Amino acid sequence: KVGNNPTMWKYYSENLSNASKHLNKQYSDIDFKNPVDNDSLSSIGELTSLSKIVNMLRAMAIECLFKALWLKCGEKLAINGEFKKIPDTRNHNLVSIEKEISKKIDLNISENENDLLKELSYYNSHGRYPIPTKWSFLKKHINNGLENKSSRSHGVSADKELFDDLEKRLTDIFNE
Repeated sequence: KVGNNPTMWKYYSENLSNASKHLNKQYSDIDFKNPVDNDSLSSIGELTSLSKIVNMLRAMAIECLFKALWLKCGEKLAINGEFKKIPDTRNHNLVSIEKEISKKIDLNISENENDLLKELSYYNSHGRYPIPTKWSFLKKHINNGLENKSSRSHGVSADKELFDDLEKRLTDIFNE
């Protein structure tokens, strides 16, 4: 029952999003240009390692929100006690998940939001594991400039506002 409860998926989305916001706040408060002493340098090193985790949590939050929307459409994610992914999607690929949900609900995803979903899909696995399951996956994202994006500060997406706007709109759609 829990696996098919859209409210539970939305609840977990909120938890993951809140955790990402708290970590991002700590990260954003660092003055990278003017570290005061060696302790600050150590702290900077520790916090910069969180950048992938912030984006991973954002990705996981959006994925849970997408699954909540899928369930609100009357679909199932759990059958006979077993989790079933959304048909015709790739694991944790937010773009493929969004496309399937958009067949049922108009999510009105912009080009910038689609780019953000691509980036977050990368962090959905790269935030958890030191290497991707396939080199071609990492190479594709490096070639697309996701690792060297000029809009990024030390690996944390500068698109916080875009994420927040997307999350709010999806939540509003859920609440309709």
